[in-house]
Amino acid sequence: MLKNKKATLSVIILLIAFSLVRAMAQQAKLVLPFTHEGKISSMAFSPSGRYLLSGDSDGVLKTWDMTTGTQIATRTIHNWDINAIHFISEKEYITTSRENIFKKWTLGKDQPLVEFGSENDLYIVITMQKSQR
Repeated sequence: MLKNKKATLSVIILLIAFSLVRAMAQQAKLVLPFTHEGKISSMAFSPSGRYLLSGDSDGVLKTWDMTTGTQIATRTIHNWDINAIHFISEKEYITTSRENIFKKWTLGKDQPLVEFGSENDLYIVITMQKSQR
């Protein structure tokens, strides 16, 4: 219970900080706190900052629209902790889990575009983004 409160507090602080940065460019908005049943194990913002993905120790991924502060979707996408989330474009992202499964997703879709890996294999993933210059 204490771990969940700490995780929730961490997310609230992150959302407040993000809201303050965005307030410099536009009017401040109220951002409501969000929670996970499991311990939050990974988070990622889309390149524009519009979407936030949060993954937990139960394999649950939540999608948030940061312009409205609302939760868009919740679904279980892995059997174990979501170790990492990485956006590769505004609408596509990769997730990895403790069972060494990698999945490529599109926002709003329920099934992965690509899935590979197994519990018996070890993978090292390196991702890079194009420079905006």
